[in-house]
Amino acid sequence: MTKLGITFGDPCGISAEIIEKSLRTAEKEEIEFTLFAGTDAVRHDDILRTLKAVSGSYPKGKYSPETSRFQINSLIKAMSFIQNGGIDAVVTAPINKQAFVDQGYKIQGQTEFLASACGCREVAMMFIGDRLKVGLITTHVALRDVPFTITTDMIVSKTFLVHIFLKKFFNLDSPAIAVCSLDPHAGEGGKLGGEDIKIVSPAIAKLQEKGVAATGPHSADTVFHQHLSGRFDAVMALYHDQGLAPFKVLHFEDGVNVSVGLPFIRTSPDHGVAYDIAGKGIANPASMISAVKLAKRLAAAKKRDE
Repeated sequence: MTKLGITFGDPCGISAEIIEKSLRTAEKEEIEFTLFAGTDAVRHDDILRTLKAVSGSYPKGKYSPETSRFQINSLIKAMSFIQNGGIDAVVTAPINKQAFVDQGYKIQGQTEFLASACGCREVAMMFIGDRLKVGLITTHVALRDVPFTITTDMIVSKTFLVHIFLKKFFNLDSPAIAVCSLDPHAGEGGKLGGEDIKIVSPAIAKLQEKGVAATGPHSADTVFHQHLSGRFDAVMALYHDQGLAPFKVLHFEDGVNVSVGLPFIRTSPDHGVAYDIAGKGIANPASMISAVKLAKRLAAAKKRDE
């Protein structure tokens, strides 16, 4: 029996709806669920009642500052269970990043919050679907700042985390990982920018010295096709949209966000709070369902290795 925690997320969005639909889908799964709703940890039959009660307490379709503490407390409560061994893995429902600002945090999102809470210095954001596996070197960074944010060491450390993850959880002895270039056509030997020569290529060399089957820099306009055709097991994108645009074309409904490098299993849907459809009963739970299934699978694999 897998003990799986789910954080409530933003009650003004679609979280309650996709959680409820996911729980109904998972009724026959061997999972013991705990819902973290603010400072409360709710189990079994009380989960559905809590979803309805909390969801009905806030207006739908617009961020409410009053929910900021609730959203953050749900994560804090989940962390307390993780640290005490109360759950095997956690699935985090979408939250509004403004909640961190309103509660005084200088943090970009849930991945960074969880990493900070457990004292994890390095973590990588990875998106997993049946057809594509994409890791990100930078996440929520303005495009104009990306060339000044990326470093050789950053590429090495995050790619190495993905390498270890694929070996451990996907039974790949030597996963083939493609690292994207920053500039079109990998910079064409420096004609279209020098970052790929100065930053990316040295990272590839260091990764290969560490025994990682990493290659690159690969032009992003072809590498995802090569990944789909089986040449690579995963792609490391240098910035957010470089990786997530192709990923969400194929996996918008069922893709899963995984925090690689944490000492525990954390998955999440690959979408946001979706205020535009909140309260209408039409939210697609596919990504949340996939996040639950993947969390169970990864937790089982982690137990086998311990």
